[in-house]
Amino acid sequence: MKRAVNNLILVLFVLGMVIGAGYYLTNQSLYVTSEIAQVTAEMVPVYPDQAGVLKEWAVEEGDSVEKGQILGTETLLQSGRPSDEESDAPLTQSITSPYSGVLVKSNAVPGKVVRPGQPVAMVADLSNKYIVAYIDETEIDRVKPGKKVDITVDAFKDRIFKGKVQKIGSTAGDFTNPSASTDSQNENKKVQRVPVQIVFDDQINVNLMPGMNAEVKIQS
Repeated sequence: MKRAVNNLILVLFVLGMVIGAGYYLTNQSLYVTSEIAQVTAEMVPVYPDQAGVLKEWAVEEGDSVEKGQILGTETLLQSGRPSDEESDAPLTQSITSPYSGVLVKSNAVPGKVVRPGQPVAMVADLSNKYIVAYIDETEIDRVKPGKKVDITVDAFKDRIFKGKVQKIGSTAGDFTNPSASTDSQNENKKVQRVPVQIVFDDQINVNLMPGMNAEVKIQS
């Protein structure tokens, strides 16, 4: 009796291993997966028009802003003043948002010198969110524009968002490329990762924010 029970346990164990291996191989053949992915949105930098010292800053990261909204003020440096202004009269100028969206990054520090060409903040267009996933170059030939994608965001583990591949970059393309991984069969060979832009199929009704980590399963 005991021997029969042990044999049954062994059979069930082997059967479980076979089913698990079959599921893994099927999953590998049908999907290209990546755990290196993030929610992204179109980013617009906020620049001062002239060089000056930041006097006030009225918004924080996460605040919604409107195009043209005053975000802060600066006291212009002497070199930025109009020639007909009194040299001893402080002249201030507003720094405004160039876009409607959400302030996702701020480098603004009152008292700090700000200059044109050096962004003091970033505004994100949250009406146009997408995913950037990084795929090993050894698998990128299985990824094509239009392919369906299952998306899981770490902050909403209980939901699967549907999307599709919109654009495939290059290892030195338009997106920031994380460090390469090491080939498991050749420790001296670095496997490059290729950025893939994935758009959501439907309007998202949860608060996905740029920078949130995600995982993707792309149908191959």
